[in-house]
Amino acid sequence: MSSDTKERLTNIPPNTTFMFGAGGHARELSEFVLHNQSMSGGNNESCIVYVTPTGTEKVLRTHKPNIAVFDNLGTSPDDEFFDTITENEFIGMLESEEAQDNPTSASVVLGIGSPKIREKVVYRLQKYRNIHYQNFYAVGSHISKFSWERFCPETFTGLIVGPGCVITVGVSVGQHVHLNTSCTLCHDVNIGDFSIIGPGSVICGNVDIGKRCCIGAGATVIDNVSITDDVTLGAGATVVENITKPGTYVGTPAKFLKQGSL
Repeated sequence: MSSDTKERLTNIPPNTTFMFGAGGHARELSEFVLHNQSMSGGNNESCIVYVTPTGTEKVLRTHKPNIAVFDNLGTSPDDEFFDTITENEFIGMLESEEAQDNPTSASVVLGIGSPKIREKVVYRLQKYRNIHYQNFYAVGSHISKFSWERFCPETFTGLIVGPGCVITVGVSVGQHVHLNTSCTLCHDVNIGDFSIIGPGSVICGNVDIGKRCCIGAGATVIDNVSITDDVTLGAGATVVENITKPGTYVGTPAKFLKQGSL
């Protein structure tokens, strides 16, 4: 790591959130970060640093004045100094002596839409004990008191509950699950690690969804259905029977389209 990079990372304030990814999903989650910091007594100087792979294209600065997103050249407009850093730079920061002395020195949010990529990031970072993954429960979401014990921050890591979500009784989710805007989880739903439920989706009662699944926007899964690991469900699709083979499914009723994701 160059001396300039070391100096830049040393100057990052302690209340910074490191957001993996810098696309649309990450920028949406940035709203949650800033709101949570505000509700917890944070000030307008709370900052987000986006962590992206080396060589990624420039990401446009978002509309929030206190979120600065820059390219890997390290340039910064105005008088703000935060730029997008690479994963290697982030890992170098974790391995520094200062970070090793602080067990919670890096607060991380996985702003990555792909379940498989989120899992890979967690795998790469698992040996570092000086990070923690934030949980977010957006204002306007509803979690039944009969499910809350399964959603409490002490139980989960990386759980995102978007605005307008409705979570009823007996619902259980895994680690690093993202529940997007206005989705509904009915009674006794189980969702595996790293899965993402798209905006406006409806998951009816007694449904099991495996790991690394991606349920598209506006999709519906009817009662008493199981979906295996690594399934992508297209937008607006309707699942009416068990899905036992990984792959992409589209339509009403949902039919197998191809191996892998869209």
